[in-house]
Amino acid sequence: MASSAFNIGQCLKGRLGIYTITERLYPTTWLATDATSQVVVIKRDVPKRVDTERTLLRRFQENSSLRPMIDEIQEPRPDECAAIVLKHYDCHVGEIAKEKGLSPREARCVGSRVLQALRVMHETGYIYVKPANILVNLCQDGDMRFKDVCLADLGDAIPTDSVEATSGYPRGTPVFRSPEATLMMPFTTAHDIWSFGATLISLIYGYNFSIFSPACKPDDEMYVDGIVRNFHKYFGPFPPSYLTLPGIDDVRLEALTNITVEGKDRGLFKRASSTEIRNQDHDFIWDLMKLDHRDRPTAARLLEHKWFADSTS
Repeated sequence: MASSAFNIGQCLKGRLGIYTITERLYPTTWLATDATSQVVVIKRDVPKRVDTERTLLRRFQENSSLRPMIDEIQEPRPDECAAIVLKHYDCHVGEIAKEKGLSPREARCVGSRVLQALRVMHETGYIYVKPANILVNLCQDGDMRFKDVCLADLGDAIPTDSVEATSGYPRGTPVFRSPEATLMMPFTTAHDIWSFGATLISLIYGYNFSIFSPACKPDDEMYVDGIVRNFHKYFGPFPPSYLTLPGIDDVRLEALTNITVEGKDRGLFKRASSTEIRNQDHDFIWDLMKLDHRDRPTAARLLEHKWFADSTS
């Protein structure tokens, strides 16, 4: 990041309008208003991330499941950073789920929108990496607490043939990474399917629940081992086919063989009761959370799942 930053009250000139900075949200994100007092978001970051997001949003501008880009900042002229103007949303869907897990109708709405976004990205050769970035606008429509669901922050998206993907470079929050990415093996668009499933579990259960979080803290040297153990515990055992995956070597094989989870304590999610999670939600999640990425359905296939035909509210 550049040492300089925007100031409150500063005016920025875009291709289409003038924007006044009103609040800093994060190191790279500001709130602003346009000439009609409409609230927008200004994102300023290193060119690589901004260029990636700008390129993808231009390509997918007709897809309403992705956060729209409104404008591009021209003045002040970018130094080592660049800036774009994005549509403002009220909050992250995770903030809503903190208070109470998503209802069946809410979960299907989020699932449909995220999978629509992933489908277009995957079909054009991109891995999103962070399906947890789901934004919503608040409303109150019966059991629906939000509307206008979209996937945001495409700056970290990578091509399927990128060095990061083919070398297994770890990206994203550890507890939402796929098994192959966690083990630093090559990963594909199926990585996003696992991350989506882990995100959906957290949103349905609510209250900041994270199924793969180990007992130790993130800075503990056994933290990643604890996550791998929880893969095995909730969705295991790892199938024999795992040994045929590209990237399996002695180090990764040892990590897998050293997992000591009693047989009765493996695959616990499959045996979750209907009082813990609805049968329909359970079956949908079980169908996509496959330890071997080759067994996971595509986003397009998941959109045809019977789960979306459920009318439960």
